[in-house]
Amino acid sequence: MKPTINLTRPLPPLRLLSSYFLSHPRLAITVIFIALYLLTIARYYPLSSHDPSSFFFSSTHGYDKSYSTIREAQALSFINTTNSNSETSSSPTSPPPTSPSLCLGVATVARPTTQYITHTIGSLLEGLSPTERAQIHFIFFIAHTDPTTHPVYHEPWTRHLPDTQLTYMGLSSTQMSTLRTWESTHDYRSKGLFDYSYLLSACATKTSAPFIAIAEGDVLAARGWYARTLAAAEHIDALDPFDDDHPFPSPSTPPENLPPSSWLYLRLFHTETYLGWNKEFWPTYLFTSTLLFLLTATSLIALRATFPYALSRPLSNPTISLILTLYLPLSILLFFALGRPTVLPLAQPSPAGAQLMANYGCCSQGFVFPRRMVPFIKKRIEEKRAEYIDMLLEAAAGEWGLQRWVVNPSLLQHVGGESAKGDDIADERARMIWSFGFERWGVEGAGAP
Repeated sequence: MKPTINLTRPLPPLRLLSSYFLSHPRLAITVIFIALYLLTIARYYPLSSHDPSSFFFSSTHGYDKSYSTIREAQALSFINTTNSNSETSSSPTSPPPTSPSLCLGVATVARPTTQYITHTIGSLLEGLSPTERAQIHFIFFIAHTDPTTHPVYHEPWTRHLPDTQLTYMGLSSTQMSTLRTWESTHDYRSKGLFDYSYLLSACATKTSAPFIAIAEGDVLAARGWYARTLAAAEHIDALDPFDDDHPFPSPSTPPENLPPSSWLYLRLFHTETYLGWNKEFWPTYLFTSTLLFLLTATSLIALRATFPYALSRPLSNPTISLILTLYLPLSILLFFALGRPTVLPLAQPSPAGAQLMANYGCCSQGFVFPRRMVPFIKKRIEEKRAEYIDMLLEAAAGEWGLQRWVVNPSLLQHVGGESAKGDDIADERARMIWSFGFERWGVEGAGAP
């Protein structure tokens, strides 16, 4: 009798693996889950590593100055060129605009060692077209009772770039005495509020610009900041200059007693540090997670009931239990671990990414105000209900129900690792004020703003 020869062809490896997984559904689900889990981490890690609310945040590279380095070099080059050209000309680079669209005010005080103001001014003006520059009235304010004590006072660009050089000249002897007392006692809070009000008043009285931008002296501006800022401000102002809930004051009502606008400011800088999973919303997080658990359980059971022949084995009770007690909780944990700005980023609506931001909008690096709000803001500063301008503005907005807007991504970056206050605690806080979104300008194909 001849031996039988098995002519059955072996299954291809892929079919063999498929057949094995079909007979072991829980193993198949586990392998797929692990693969998707790792792929998700790999996909979002470049963002999460720069997200301070993320478990994957990199303390080494999270604060990398990618776009800031570019803007610093461009700003310094612009200032150096201005200084070189000033040697052959003693007049400003251009006459002040007659009908500006924006008054840009920047105040500076001398810092203990590093002076950031040169980079600030350079980045704000570098890249502007002649038409854009002609729409900006730039007021530069050296906030010292003796401005010659500031290291940049004698630099040529300070006489050529500003449209107005602001000093304390013209103040009363009493006001000057108070300012000198604040300087000698290092009362930065009182003097800071006074300087802010003084600069706002200068923009309102020296120009007819409908919008006033106040930037601190330790920021960098993204190229194209002006076009996006103006587009956002005009868009906001056209939406609802003043609604029925905030009636215009009567002619007999002092303008500082009621806000003549439904929006208080447009923020040009925000830090993602305060946009994480804030603990006051834990009931919402718990409710959403519980709802997701119930929906997943209901869906799996409904699928098995609808297709019993095909899914009774893959979706057995042990498999569903494994999904609900292990894989779903791990997925929810990953969602939170990736960081809120990563998985739920702020939108970038048109025009110019302007959107409402009523909370967590630190800090005071750059604001744009409608001109008509200046008396109201000055009145709030005089009342001094808060010690810092950003806290004061937030309190006023909350009390009067005023809208607060932000441009996303940030158009300004805070580069001041050394505070003007000159103490270690303030320096540490200054280093934490960082816009991670700003650094993505020019990266990921974003291009210039």
